[in-house]
Amino acid sequence: MAELPAHHPHRYQVQGPVIHNLLTGDVFDTSAPGTDPLEVAGQLVQEDLVLLTRGGGDSHYRVLGGVVCFPAHWSVLEKLGQQLPDVHDPVPRWRTDAARPALNFLSRLSPDSPPLIRWNWTLMPTPELHLSNFYDAPPGPHTAPPDDVSGIEHLHLRLERQFFHRLPQSQCVVFTIRTYQRPLHQAVAGRPVMAGALAGALRDLPYEHLQYKVNLQNGVCMIVRKKQHYSAA
Repeated sequence: MAELPAHHPHRYQVQGPVIHNLLTGDVFDTSAPGTDPLEVAGQLVQEDLVLLTRGGGDSHYRVLGGVVCFPAHWSVLEKLGQQLPDVHDPVPRWRTDAARPALNFLSRLSPDSPPLIRWNWTLMPTPELHLSNFYDAPPGPHTAPPDDVSGIEHLHLRLERQFFHRLPQSQCVVFTIRTYQRPLHQAVAGRPVMAGALAGALRDLPYEHLQYKVNLQNGVCMIVRKKQHYSAA
């Protein structure tokens, strides 16, 4: 609670156990019976929040809890209690290629060190931010079926800025996700470097990763051809 008013005094004010959101007018009494600190935190900040922990018998970190409003085809309810290799089972080769580096990455975190940051990206055929099995997203503004990614006009570039920080008392890792999303043609317009980097990343991705990132294997050549047009616009 001390961090928010210290860094954003025009947005938050703390009086004892009570924190005020000066922008929305919301007031949270953290001493009230039944108050869930994680739920309060999730209503105070833009980022989605996930808590990770590793017990003595665990081979990897597992999902302890979270407040995730903008999931990308997953949910905390489905993943609760799972270790990260199981959480990422739908991701091609995560268990074989990424599980050990992820464990090393998380194990290096210290409460005294700055949070570590990474970015994740994907392409979506919908502008919706919340994508899970518990919510039916409304159709997009275009007339093509929602799974039609044959045209660049239907695609959205989704970026996740992820921070990882170890808490001092519980030693849990708090994993925050800030999601940004724009239509792909807008995201690369006037940005030839970004367009070229994205096209190169798509060309270099293994086939199974292209399938995972919204089944793009049939549209990669079109995206690469059109990226110069949109970046020059």
